[in-house]
Amino acid sequence: MAPHKMPPDAVVSAAAGWSQAGVAFRVLDGMVYWGGAVSILTGQAWRWVDLRFAGGHAMQAIFPPLWLVSLLVLYWLRYPWRVSPKPLSLERLTWRRHLSLVLSLPSWMLLAALLYNAHQFYNLLHSGRVNTTFQIPMCLLVAMILAAWLSTKPWNVTGFEPELLPPPVPGMRLLKPRWADRVIVTLWAALVVVIFCFLFRANPPPRSMVCDVAVVLGNATLPHDVCGWTAAARTRKAIDLYKQGRVRMIMLSANAPYGISNPRQNAPLAMEKLCRAADVPQRKLVLDFYGDNTRYSAWDTLQLKQQYHWKTIVVVSSDYHLPRARLAYRQFGMKVYTVASRHHVWRQTSIFAVVHELVGYAVYYFDRNYHHPVMRQP
Repeated sequence: MAPHKMPPDAVVSAAAGWSQAGVAFRVLDGMVYWGGAVSILTGQAWRWVDLRFAGGHAMQAIFPPLWLVSLLVLYWLRYPWRVSPKPLSLERLTWRRHLSLVLSLPSWMLLAALLYNAHQFYNLLHSGRVNTTFQIPMCLLVAMILAAWLSTKPWNVTGFEPELLPPPVPGMRLLKPRWADRVIVTLWAALVVVIFCFLFRANPPPRSMVCDVAVVLGNATLPHDVCGWTAAARTRKAIDLYKQGRVRMIMLSANAPYGISNPRQNAPLAMEKLCRAADVPQRKLVLDFYGDNTRYSAWDTLQLKQQYHWKTIVVVSSDYHLPRARLAYRQFGMKVYTVASRHHVWRQTSIFAVVHELVGYAVYYFDRNYHHPVMRQP
């Protein structure tokens, strides 16, 4: 069937019949496309979804890339990639619409998996097996964004020029990009790239190098005075480095709010238990009970560096924490290597931690007196 042709005076009235998508839709579009693409291509999808319940590690490895492909094809169907696309007939537009609806099915499946992950998280939280102070998991945040995007019925959106379209179809929406929309999506894309490509990086020492010490930046302990998941993962990474012969000593830096000899919420003592259980000799451990924050730990490392004559230092922490840790050490004149702890478990990803590090890095960079050790109370 030949494409429907409208006289010039009918083009304007037909275009007016298409509802205009707002900035909110454009932002959601950018979140789903850019966030999904960057996180999957950088291997970070495990932070917000766990698909092992549906097919083991194979499903975790295969489904996210397939979902990304469905998004890309959906985008191709909605927006013309050619300079002069052919006019669309009503049949062709309907065909694109139906195919787009089919391509949205992986997104619905992913939404169901995310909600199941959120259910798992709150079951673990209720049983006391999750170590977090922020009770909204990353999977739930992504589920809310994905649900909001699906509620806009993206399969009913098209970006063709009005004069190339048949008369308005009920339920279809015309999305005409504006410069403000492009700016918003560009800024969102830049933020996603910063989060995934800047925060989650490390600067490990060469494998042939033996560093003098691995500094473990501690984290909160659980109520029964054992390491939480985050602190345990960091400590185990330092133990691995020691057993591989890549470091000579391990420094455990955290705080002891009730006194250095009181085991209650004493993070250095809790981390020391892990090291001793792994047969790390006591003489190879240095405990710092005054590492209340990253700057304090860096300052205490500087003092102990002079005492023990350390020259090469590797800082061990969670990947999202490494940029701020490296900045704190650099501000005290120390060039350090950084190694990320292994915590590839989706429920350990904290929205609060990521936002905290983005803001914390800026605060440390612009305010060198913030949390400065000189101002520390005895």
